[in-house]
Amino acid sequence: MLTGEWLYLQCTDYSSLHPQQRRLLTDIGLTAQAAGSARPRRTSRTAGIDKAVDCARAFAAEHGCLALATKNISYQGFLLGKWLTAQRCLTRRQDEPGAHLQVLDAIDVWWNPPWPLAWQRTWHRIRAHARDRHQGAAERSWPDGSDSWATWLSVQCTSYKQLHPQQQHLLAEIGITAETAAARPHEVIAQLCGTGPGLAHARTYAAAHGHLATPLKACPEGFPLGRWLSEQRHRAREHHQATGGTWPVGTLLAALDPWWNPTWSLEWQRNWSRVRERSESAADGGGTGIAGLEKELADWLRHQRIGYGTLHPEQHRLLTKIGITAETARAAQPPAPRVGPGLLDTALAQACTYAAEYGHIAAPISTVLNGFPLGKWLAWQRRRAGQGRLSPTRAEALTLIDPWWNPPWPLQWQQAYHRLRTAATGAGGVSATNLPRGFCRWIRVQQESWEHLHPGQQDLLTALSITPDAVVGERPAPATRSYPASPGLDHARAYAARHGHLTPDKHTRQDGFPLGRWLCQQRRKQRAGTLFTTTAAALTSLDPWWNPPWPYTWHRTWQQYRATISGNEPAPDTLQHWANVQRAQWSTLHPHQKVLLTAIGVCGSQPL
Repeated sequence: MLTGEWLYLQCTDYSSLHPQQRRLLTDIGLTAQAAGSARPRRTSRTAGIDKAVDCARAFAAEHGCLALATKNISYQGFLLGKWLTAQRCLTRRQDEPGAHLQVLDAIDVWWNPPWPLAWQRTWHRIRAHARDRHQGAAERSWPDGSDSWATWLSVQCTSYKQLHPQQQHLLAEIGITAETAAARPHEVIAQLCGTGPGLAHARTYAAAHGHLATPLKACPEGFPLGRWLSEQRHRAREHHQATGGTWPVGTLLAALDPWWNPTWSLEWQRNWSRVRERSESAADGGGTGIAGLEKELADWLRHQRIGYGTLHPEQHRLLTKIGITAETARAAQPPAPRVGPGLLDTALAQACTYAAEYGHIAAPISTVLNGFPLGKWLAWQRRRAGQGRLSPTRAEALTLIDPWWNPPWPLQWQQAYHRLRTAATGAGGVSATNLPRGFCRWIRVQQESWEHLHPGQQDLLTALSITPDAVVGERPAPATRSYPASPGLDHARAYAARHGHLTPDKHTRQDGFPLGRWLCQQRRKQRAGTLFTTTAAALTSLDPWWNPPWPYTWHRTWQQYRATISGNEPAPDTLQHWANVQRAQWSTLHPHQKVLLTAIGVCGSQPL
């Protein structure tokens, strides 16, 4: 008998003990008062285990396995899920299983499998439904979520060789063997879950309409088929980006409609399907001679002919089925609009006049010169140049007037540059040093982001003697009230000394001071050019990347990854995924980002 059990019995039977026994118990601290305060005896542990085992036996008899008893499951008033979870933890701590654990093995041999319980649950649901279908009891009663079984089955087929031998044995019960997993995976998927609710309605819709380009709100027979197909398209894109493979459900949907998930818009696909139906029912069967087309479809056909050259090659092939070929599209092209020589000469003359007065033609869109809307005309030329529709002769004429009339950077930058050039250059062409504060802030922002500027922008700034190391002169600030120094720097030094960086979370507090929010304010001031030079220098000395030119969340994740691997700990799945994304997007990263990633062992290669 356990010592605690024996002591409890002495307390409960204290009144019936011999006086000498009571004296002996007093020697070990068990007096009459202590015995009287003993708690009432709880239910026998053996009786509790028997009740739990009986509950588990009844649950397995009703549901077929114990894996379906998730942690929050309560069965017959008993917290069966939590109890089973505790027993699984107990088996990992004990070398010899107890008697009740052996009983659980007899109830369900896979109640505690060496693989995830989620795997066991999905396998059991698929096997149970396959048996019901075989017996004719589940032809029309597919459970909710059964469409996700296709994904699960595809994963089992692709990773069949890495599975536990007992998992392979269980998969054989539902028809997945080494041969079928390698040679005929989609046949198995179609056989086991080819009549799920979503796929069943998709099959019915495709048979009735000939396609799956359903509107988003389509609900045939009360089933939200449109939203279901939209979700499958989203999953197909995510699956392809993550693995490069085909979404399993997408393979089954492609058998119903090869263009169920086109690279172009679904609206285009729906219009094409409607025109094809009309063309097939028309007497001549041609795409150009369809009688009685609505104005919407007639306009759509005209736009396809006009924009034929910009369409996808597969769209060309689909248009051929309704009678639109490259020849018919060229014949239907409208003639290029002609601009009268008088209008063009007037526009160029006004542009020359504006350039002579201001030194450029980066005019605002609202500019009107001598009654001519020069700003709108120049904006239209830039738009046509971006579309590749501006004639070379006109582009050359505008370039002769202003080489940067259509810069590859924002036009607002170009306009700000010309305002600075006008203010900084005196009558004799000498740069002024007493610039307004606004211009000085703009110059400092350009100096701090010099590495991110276009080479043409750097050349323009250099022409004004603005370089990364140039000293910027500014007018003295007007007299203002003096404020005490912020305690933020002291807290930043303490945080950097403890953690080695200055990339805390926004809500971080250092000794009660809101350091995270304070640093966010300093970054905004730095980008606006209003941060004191001494403060910026102090923060840079603590952490050179306290205000990185890339997203702040990226830098925080980099710090987390570096801290994890420096502690010789395995990186979580989220950080591993982040590292793989950096490898895949290596060519688009900033050079300094590449240096930081290389320092933690993440180099530009294929994702692991």
